Formats: sequence, C-alpha cells, structure tokens
Amino acid sequence: MSRKSVTDRMREHHTRVFETHGLTPKGVDWGEREGDAILRYDNMLAVVRPDAGRVRLLDVGCGYGSLLDRIVVRGLDIEYVGIDIVNDMIVEARKRHPSVRFECVDIFEAENLGTFDYVVCNGVLTQMLDIPIGEMDAFARSLIRRMYEHCSEGVAFNMMSNRVNFMVGNLFYKSPAEVLNWCMTEVTPNIRLDHAYPLYEFMVYLYRKGVQR
Repeated sequence: MSRKSVTDRMREHHTRVFETHGLTPKGVDWGEREGDAILRYDNMLAVVRPDAGRVRLLDVGCGYGSLLDRIVVRGLDIEYVGIDIVNDMIVEARKRHPSVRFECVDIFEAENLGTFDYVVCNGVLTQMLDIPIGEMDAFARSLIRRMYEHCSEGVAFNMMSNRVNFMVGNLFYKSPAEVLNWCMTEVTPNIRLDHAYPLYEFMVYLYRKGVQR
C-alpha cells in the first residue's frame, strides 16, 4: 500500500464518519466526550513557547476547525491555517470561520503552504483502520518529517500508547520509547514527550531549538 493509498483510505473513512456524526468530536472519530477533546487541544497548543508573541500555526488534519475554536476561547495570538483531506470538513470549517484560511489539500502534495512557526497534528497518527502496520509506520514517519519541514519553531502530534492493558484493532499503538528514539535519531534531539495526561495516548513535541521550561 502506497502513501497515497493510506491517504485515500483515511479520506474515505473520515468522510463517512463526518457524514454520520457531523460537527461533533465523534464526527472526527474522537468519541463523544467534549472534555477529552479540549484536553487534546490544550496539549497541542502547549507546543507554542509562552513568550512567543504572535505566531503562525498550521493544523494538519484540521477537521471542521475545532482547534481554532479553542484558540479563540483562550484568546491566543495565533495566525491559524487549517488543512484537511476531507472536503466536507473544509466546507464546514470555512462556513464557521469565513475569514480564516482553510484548504482541502494533502500536505504531501501541497506546493504553496509555506513555512509556519508551529505545525500540529491531532488524531491523524492515532488511527490505523485496516492499513497494514508496516505501511502505517512508514506513513507516520513520512508525515512527521513533512511537518517538521514546514516549521521554523516546533511540531506537536499525538499517538496511541502501547502501555495499556487493552487495545482496539483499528487504532495505531506505538511504544513511546520507540517514537522518542526515532525522533531523536531521525528528526531532532530537541524533543519533549508527555505521557502523563489521563488518556490512552501520548503527545510529542519536536523543536528546532532547545526547549525552554
């Protein structure tokens, strides 16, 4: 299965889910608990340095723009751009935020995205569907590298943790230690990993420069 085949399979799945559940966390296949979604949004936004000032942020797999809703609620000084491969989601995102740039595009095929201070990706690398594990591994690594190419400051993404006592067949579980080692070896040594929040996943933050605490 090629990278394009993985993208096509994900587009097909998420188009169907969104048609069924609409503008809800479940519509982007994140379950029904709004509190979990908010926790993920805040963890994604934690990649931005506290003293950063105004920044440009690219949201890969933006859905209908719910991360932007959280940015607005928190009053953060972020110039937001969202991309997604599901056209119906982008249509709704543009309706909800008509002054914001949303594009229906595959990050691997986008030619004029430009560079952003931060690139985030919420949920894309948590699902495997029926994609073979080796192909999903290759896709994940390609996506992480691609996001890092588009950032000048940092990247944030989440994955399902394999440090659990129960797994669901359609989700993409990874060893946090394996992901940490690969990112440090292949992408950047400036990395932070958060496995402490109360969901069955972990967040990875990759930086161009050393992490300030």
